[in-house]
Amino acid sequence: MRSPLYPDYSVASYAGHLESTTQRLLAELFGIKTYISPDEPGVWVTTQGSQPARKIAALGVHHRRYVTALGIALNVDIPVSGPESTNAWARFVPCGLDGKEVTSIAAEVGSEKDRPWDL
Repeated sequence: MRSPLYPDYSVASYAGHLESTTQRLLAELFGIKTYISPDEPGVWVTTQGSQPARKIAALGVHHRRYVTALGIALNVDIPVSGPESTNAWARFVPCGLDGKEVTSIAAEVGSEKDRPWDL
């Protein structure tokens, strides 16, 4: 990536910027505490007690010939529990991190909050 305004801006710093922006959005709009791990891509919900880490957003960046395609996949309202036979989302392994769980905004905020994505 080249820019006279940001000469030290790399693909890695761009990806980090996407993650931190998603992290701020989740905190400010929904009060969800998250963290970013250098060893596990994406945005993870902060664990409480014995609860395992849960992935709430995945990141994808493709860079070729000075053109960057990006993506953040934010789980808004997906089923996060149930067997694979009834929950298609249970079949996914988030970013190839076997043994990790996924979550969604709806699962984290619960039913007591308004869901602005419902029309």
